[in-house]
Amino acid sequence: MDGSTKSGVSSRADRPPAPRADASKAPAATAFDGKDPAQALMRSLLARRLFFFAGAGVSVESELPAAVGLIGPAAQRLLPTYASRGPSLPVTLSNVPKEPGASRDLAFGVDILPEEFYSIALDMVGPDDASQDACLSMFRCLRAHPDLGFLPRPNFVHLFVVLSAYLFDLPVFTVNFDAMFELACEELGIPYAVFLHNQVDEYRQDAPTGARRVRICKAHGSVGTSDGEGLITTEDIKTTAHGISEPNPWSKVIAGLMEDHDCALIGYSGRDIDLYPSIRSASLRRLRSGRHAPDQLAPLFCLNRFKNDDVESAKARECGAVMLYGYPSEVLPGCLGPLRDAIIPSHQDELRMFDAVNVRTHGPRNEGAALRLAKARDATIRECVGKLPVLNEDLLCAKILVQWQRNTSASRFLAEHGEAIGEAASSCDQRELLTLRTRVSREIADLIGYARCARRLLRLERSLGDRAPGDELIWARLEVISAYYLRIPNFDTSRVGYAWWVRILMAIGAACVWARLRLLRMSVLGRGPLSGRPAGRSAVMQEVENRLLALEFHMLGALRLPRPVLKALRDRLEARLADLGRLAAECANTSTVKGVIRRISLLGLADDARFSAFYQDYRETFDTFPDKSQLGSLRRDEGTLEGARASLEAARETGNTLNELKALVAIESRAPGSACDELARLLASRRCDHIGLLNRAHLRRFLDKTR
Repeated sequence: MDGSTKSGVSSRADRPPAPRADASKAPAATAFDGKDPAQALMRSLLARRLFFFAGAGVSVESELPAAVGLIGPAAQRLLPTYASRGPSLPVTLSNVPKEPGASRDLAFGVDILPEEFYSIALDMVGPDDASQDACLSMFRCLRAHPDLGFLPRPNFVHLFVVLSAYLFDLPVFTVNFDAMFELACEELGIPYAVFLHNQVDEYRQDAPTGARRVRICKAHGSVGTSDGEGLITTEDIKTTAHGISEPNPWSKVIAGLMEDHDCALIGYSGRDIDLYPSIRSASLRRLRSGRHAPDQLAPLFCLNRFKNDDVESAKARECGAVMLYGYPSEVLPGCLGPLRDAIIPSHQDELRMFDAVNVRTHGPRNEGAALRLAKARDATIRECVGKLPVLNEDLLCAKILVQWQRNTSASRFLAEHGEAIGEAASSCDQRELLTLRTRVSREIADLIGYARCARRLLRLERSLGDRAPGDELIWARLEVISAYYLRIPNFDTSRVGYAWWVRILMAIGAACVWARLRLLRMSVLGRGPLSGRPAGRSAVMQEVENRLLALEFHMLGALRLPRPVLKALRDRLEARLADLGRLAAECANTSTVKGVIRRISLLGLADDARFSAFYQDYRETFDTFPDKSQLGSLRRDEGTLEGARASLEAARETGNTLNELKALVAIESRAPGSACDELARLLASRRCDHIGLLNRAHLRRFLDKTR
């Protein structure tokens, strides 16, 4: 093969370029009228303003596995006891304790995303190159395997996308690792250049050169085109949660292009956490600005094969996309005739390309060949799965339950298997196991167990000395402080208020927690702002600042000071909040960004000039990849009865007992008599045995006053 994904440039780039399509024949762009989305797509294409963003769905017709096909077999291999394939296609985590509030089992590739699953697996195999390579062997099934008869070819979508990109000199973006777009260019004899996830600078340098070729931008990397046993490393593919959560420079390139171009999502689920939010924000920004109407087209199209694909369709609609059903091989051929007429007939090379695409589109489908290729694909997947390493499946299962917030299930699972995990675990896994116990104890409101686990974790980190990463030691210290923080009542009980002795103990507790958070912040940063200091870019230090600000806003609200003094103090806190939001967004620290969004909403600052742009961009993407506990808290903070009920549903789904208590209190405060009995039953249950003296005393007083 002539193309090189490592160098990023095909040797076919030396081919003499054909003349460009005649721009004078392109119809003027007109606004989408909502009646014929296919015609709107064609008008945008012929106006030379449409670029494509492709996901794994475009390669399904080439018999390459989609995300579900990749992660499902790997889950069955790594979790043979707990993962099983049910009546539907996705593999589910079914043989574990059930979460009372969950409607269904976690499904791999639907709930459990591949990058997060592989992040956990890669962390467990450690830094050894051979182990890392074995863990990533699953991705080799995206390559050709001639010995097994697996020789996938580009389908109509690949051919059409690269052809339109070549004619109109626009890039192709994809999150796919396979080489189908490269092979499509080779089949059509089109020069191309490939730019990987770490080659944005090369792309920017190439764009002004004017060399006519298809620029294939593979934002998550590539497995290459080799059919041998060449290594696939984490440098080749950006597929772990750690890598995906880092700022992706391609997101700025795509968002910048969408300012004056239209984008067509094709076979894209929107499940990635680094590019989809930028696409969504750019589309909604154009819709809000009104710049797309009446003289411009819709900013975003989505070509979806399945009308009932809730995930893909819902995410596209969140972006305000124009939906086209039937998928490309049925929708896009209607563009071929007008597109052919738009080029100068004397350019035989371009006409030949159209003929090649037409033959592939309208030729009879060889069902026998397709079946043989599917069987070869399945054999390839089985071979690649067989090379995956054997991991501690109990620990892996526990991590998955905690990561995807099945906290009650995780608590029961750890109680049943924790001792066995500890006996088999390495020293590194012992830390992981203790971290899991700490997090689960917090979520189920076992505050006594939370404090005990946090102190044990801190002692462990200190015992490791220089071997312990600084951030992990800070996290352990933060967990200890948070164990005391959660004992201070924080309920929506303005209608009833707190008892006088509770207020005194709350004030003492808040002062102690504030002092410890301040000391932790100063020990790492010293005095001064968070931004501008290297340590301030650390996720844990941003979280320290986030929790400190939350407490200081609460304390400020309880002070009885002259209004000018209170205003001056609040202005300082709001300035720090704005700085934290900007820094967390710049570092792609989504957890802290969500905390800042919640604080902005709670304080009523969404329309403030200092926060409005930040709030609009990130609030719109807040529930794209929700931390259900944070999302539930945000809904509760909205101050509506509907929000409180949504918060209760989220708390029960995640097994977050403290949030369930807060949601019931909020419901009772907003609709007296509607949740009193439920709150009394929960407070009397064993789940609330360890919520702390002040929380229990205050909730009992609340019940007494509301009955």
